[in-house]
Amino acid sequence: MKSGSSVYWPSTRSSNLGQIVKVDAEEKEVVIRYDQREVVYDFGELDEEGVPV
Repeated sequence: MKSGSSVYWPSTRSSNLGQIVKVDAEEKEVVIRYDQREVVYDFGELDEEGVPV
């Protein structure tokens, strides 16, 4: 996973398309932009493929 990559994953509630805007290995966080908002995920919130769970 790298900054600028687009990610897509289906979920039981909805399908989301987001763009990775930042990966911070030191803080162990990834920032994903959905439309006009950015969401910060801890690495522990990602599954084995790097998809938020």
